[in-house]
Amino acid sequence: MHDFLLVSSMLLAVFLSGCGPFSLNCRDTNCSDYPTQKAAQLAFEADPACHADLDADHDGMACEENTGDEAH
Repeated sequence: MHDFLLVSSMLLAVFLSGCGPFSLNCRDTNCSDYPTQKAAQLAFEADPACHADLDADHDGMACEENTGDEAH
């Protein structure tokens, strides 16, 4: 029971801290939400925990399949 309370407290602290994938400020996005790979990369670098889904192969590069140039 003690372990459950400890883990619950830690998860609550992360949730309330405003960072990471459990943050209320973490908006679910996909590569298609960004006009360019560069834009996705900037979002990923600003909060890697929140935008981890943008880096499918976990190599630090967001949305590698978005090979298009800057939006016109």
